[in-house]
Amino acid sequence: MKQKYYLGIDLGGTKIISGVTNKKGKLLSNPVKVSTLADEPPEYIINRMIESVELTLKNANLTIDSISCIGIGSPGPLDIENGVILNTPNLPTLNNYPVRDKIEDILKVKVLINNDANCFVLGESLFGAGKNSQIVFGVTLGTGFGSGIVINKRIFNGATGTASEIWRCPFRKSIMENYVSA
Repeated sequence: MKQKYYLGIDLGGTKIISGVTNKKGKLLSNPVKVSTLADEPPEYIINRMIESVELTLKNANLTIDSISCIGIGSPGPLDIENGVILNTPNLPTLNNYPVRDKIEDILKVKVLINNDANCFVLGESLFGAGKNSQIVFGVTLGTGFGSGIVINKRIFNGATGTASEIWRCPFRKSIMENYVSA
C-alpha cells in the first residue's frame, strides 16, 4: 500500500496557508499561501482553498489520491460535528456555511475542521514544544486572537465546543479581540 499523507489548511481572515506532511509531521514542500478575500462570497473562498490545495499537491509532486485526510483550522466559533463556521467576524460570508462538506464534495477526501488555535496547539503537543507535556495551552495572534487547549494529545473543546474561546471575553467596553489582534 502506498504511503498516505496529510494536508492542512489554515483558513484565515487575510490568507489561506496549506501544506502537506507525512505521518511524522514533516513538511514535504514549502507551504502555499493565497489571499482569502474574506468579504467575497463563500464559493469564492472555497475555490481559493481548492486552489491552495492544488498548488500544495503540485509542489509536493502528489495527487489528491495520496492524501489520507485534510484538516482545516478556522477562526471560531465552529460547529465541529457538522463542519460549519458559526459566526466569525474575520470570515463574515462563511458564517453558518458548510465548509467541511463543500471541500469533501469537491476533493472526495475526508475533511476535519477545528478552531485554528486548537490546531496550532495540537501541532505543538504532537511535534513541537509541548510534545513531552500532557496539557498544552497556546495563544495565537493574527487577524484575530485565539487560544487552544490540548489534554493528553487531544483537543479539548468542552461541552459547547468553545472551551478556549477567549477572544470574546469582555474587556473594557468591548471584547478582548478588539484590543489585541494584529
